[in-house]
Amino acid sequence: MKKFTFIFVLLMLQIGSLIAQDLGATKFISPLPNANVVVYQPNNWTLRVKNFGTANVPVGDTIMVYVFFYSGGAWVNPQAVGGSILTSPFNTNDSMQLTTSINFTIGAGLRAVGFAYIWLGHVPGTVKVFGANFNFVTSAGIAEITNIDRIYYANGELNVAMRFNHDNDARLIVSNLNGQQLWNNNISNKANDNSPLSISLGDLPKGIYIVNLISSGSNIAKKFIVQ
Repeated sequence: MKKFTFIFVLLMLQIGSLIAQDLGATKFISPLPNANVVVYQPNNWTLRVKNFGTANVPVGDTIMVYVFFYSGGAWVNPQAVGGSILTSPFNTNDSMQLTTSINFTIGAGLRAVGFAYIWLGHVPGTVKVFGANFNFVTSAGIAEITNIDRIYYANGELNVAMRFNHDNDARLIVSNLNGQQLWNNNISNKANDNSPLSISLGDLPKGIYIVNLISSGSNIAKKFIVQ
């Protein structure tokens, strides 16, 4: 399958049959772009969503989640995959995270997937589609990651001990809560070898940081705190 060259595409798409008020995703929280996604089983997708419109979404309104696929230079095949009933107002320029469980019944391969959030019950608007590449795989081909066993930061060095069930390549990402990536590299691990990986990060400001370990359909996230 031809590899798409774009990552993180933000497009404006008019869909006359859908009702919207300028709600759009701005960031993939999980899974991260280019990660493996297992088909024919539920996967949790968490995105950051922003109200770009001029009106507030009141308590009790429903925000529907639509998924699209990129084909022939356009987002196609919109499918409703979930929804969320608001328990607090979602006002203009506000952002929040929404999680939706999706079971993709499609063939394996590299695909560009886009998401749009549709505000039901209000005037038509512009649907903002936000997408990225993901590699869809079958469960038979997965080499599972057991866990991130421990994380320790001191004197500018981050030590991460990981445990794999099989010899495996993975990607390790260290980021702050603003989404800024401090370290992003491919790594190789041997089965049942949890020798720590040492990463030089320098003196980090006080705060909470996230370590993501991505491989073969898994995305494990652990946090560490610098005090």
